[in-house]
Amino acid sequence: MNDTQKRIVNYEFDTNCIVVNGSSATGKTTIAIERYRHMIENENIKSEQILVLVLNRIQSLIYRSNLDIKGCGEIKITSYFGFIQKELIRFWPLVVQKCDLIGKDSIKPVFHTFETSQCLMNRLVEFKRNKEGLLLGLNSPSDRIAISVISNLTKASLPSISIEEIGTRLYNSLENKDLIKQNIFKDMDNIIDYYIKRCLEKGIIDYGISVFLYNKYLLNDPLYKEYLVRNIKHLIVDNLEECTPSQIDFIKQLIPYTKTSLLLYNPDGGFGIRHGADPLYTKMNIVNKYKNVSLDYSYSKNKFYDFQMCVSNNIVNSTTRKIEKYEDIYISRSEFRSDMIESLTKQVVTLLKQGIKPKDIAVISPVNDIVFEYVLSNNIKQLGYEVLNISRKSSIVDNPYSYALVILACLCYEFEKVNVNEDDVKNLLLLLMNIDPIRVSILIKHIYENKDNIILLKEIKDEKIKDRVGDRYIEKYEFIRKWIENYKQGERLNIDEFFRKVYLEILITLPAGKENINACREIVDSATNFINIISKFESIKDPNLEFIKFIKSGAKSNESIYTLEERLSSSFVTLATPSTYLASGSYNKIHIWADLGNDMWSPRNVTELENPYVLTKTWNINDIYTEDIEEKNRKRYLNIIFKSLIGRCKDKLYLFDSIYSASGYEQSGILLDAIINAFGGDIIEV
Repeated sequence: MNDTQKRIVNYEFDTNCIVVNGSSATGKTTIAIERYRHMIENENIKSEQILVLVLNRIQSLIYRSNLDIKGCGEIKITSYFGFIQKELIRFWPLVVQKCDLIGKDSIKPVFHTFETSQCLMNRLVEFKRNKEGLLLGLNSPSDRIAISVISNLTKASLPSISIEEIGTRLYNSLENKDLIKQNIFKDMDNIIDYYIKRCLEKGIIDYGISVFLYNKYLLNDPLYKEYLVRNIKHLIVDNLEECTPSQIDFIKQLIPYTKTSLLLYNPDGGFGIRHGADPLYTKMNIVNKYKNVSLDYSYSKNKFYDFQMCVSNNIVNSTTRKIEKYEDIYISRSEFRSDMIESLTKQVVTLLKQGIKPKDIAVISPVNDIVFEYVLSNNIKQLGYEVLNISRKSSIVDNPYSYALVILACLCYEFEKVNVNEDDVKNLLLLLMNIDPIRVSILIKHIYENKDNIILLKEIKDEKIKDRVGDRYIEKYEFIRKWIENYKQGERLNIDEFFRKVYLEILITLPAGKENINACREIVDSATNFINIISKFESIKDPNLEFIKFIKSGAKSNESIYTLEERLSSSFVTLATPSTYLASGSYNKIHIWADLGNDMWSPRNVTELENPYVLTKTWNINDIYTEDIEEKNRKRYLNIIFKSLIGRCKDKLYLFDSIYSASGYEQSGILLDAIINAFGGDIIEV
């Protein structure tokens, strides 16, 4: 630890707030962890008086796993939203008293899960389209529109933009305006307003509504603010550049009352700009107003600094600047994407055979598709290693045990509005009976009956069929069939209670039943939250049916705390998109980037209902968002992504691309052009 780092850990400064300014891999997070430890162990500061705001749950786990402090009180290491949740729970009566829209019988807030907010908004959008004729002119399906509407609500709340302004800001920003588009955005405002009122009436709030309530009714309350400044004496903020304006305003209010505030800032960061971060607002309101302490040393600077500066200049200024020399950077370009995937996979296999540890390799691509993942995983598995795709949110029913719970629910509850086909039942029996595909194919022809979309399992009476399938398997089948029939005749449980019953009575006895307990626990928890929230809305008659419909439609599962802990402790080859990799807080010795020519390295910001740059405090509500502005913002975002990724690569960088995409179109994206120009048009073969 050098002198500057020691001064930060001991906080040897004559001001109560410093901004630790350093690029990736300068040790900012390590210093913050040591500062926290020092305050507890050497300065006898109570942990309850220290608030640490981190980017996400992964970063919170990193902090906690590196702190082994015994005998301290509450550890307040949390994301901004996690902090807001706890404060709203603690001071909910005060919020209810101040906000007339919240039902007065609401004892404590209930927080939407992704599933419940998506389900409710989807139903609301469908109702407004079909019954009231809203959103005429939009051809997108209701579930996609629902995602955009919730996204807009969240993005507007993060910079504390008035909810009534959302549609106006988006419409005013259009270059080509017409009455149909104007009405679409008015309809969207109508839907958002109705959604908020209905949720508040029930005391159920999502991310965007939570931020709105906290800022308006708690942070502006004198008694609450007195409590806040009395209890938080020391502040640490990691990834300051990724903070939203709402979080920056909160930090600004807190700093004058703290004894020490340590704010960690990466001037090259801001990759969360598409999700609410506003680096310009952060710089104007925090970075430029407090003492900056620079960390000059970077593990990655000596290795890739010249390459980083050269390519960065080519991206931003569209120049053809050439790097004079380079080490440990390799680029390979194939004609077809399939060839690129093959070459990349061979390189990963070669590195592993050379003794490189899987955890030291990160494969990063903006096009993270099933084919790419399959080929990479299959080849690496032959060496005894695994690939962990941290970008792919798996469908809840991707896990065979979760899938079994859902299909069994369909058979037991006889949901007419949920389709269950022969393959669904066949896959269920393959798992539950541990039977081979040939026998189950024989069995399914004689047991499956679809009667008005109600699936019935028939008893096998034909002795020839029994002989072909085998007595042992017939006995297993009869157990399942009778179990289903007995359940139908008994008490109908809520779906989460049903899942617990199935796991304890059937699934736990299977060969891998105990190993899949986390997957089953996740779907049970998801069902519990879903039922508790959806049942509060009287218009939804059967929450059990709604949950199964939502899951069957391909609902994605959020990473559980168990999965996150496994990721941090296990050794995998990491596969990720650029933004997901950066959000994970990972650093690797070897980076392998794929699909350099693909435009998804810097995707378009404007969609039919969204534009993240318009819903920011630094955007004028009456300005038009032109194509020139879009092009500059795409280059700016790409530059942030590129510099942030380079800063997390320690030893070697492998770059792969194909002339043609998987769809057969020729590729020539901004990143590829900037890198090729940096090499003077030369290709260095791996």
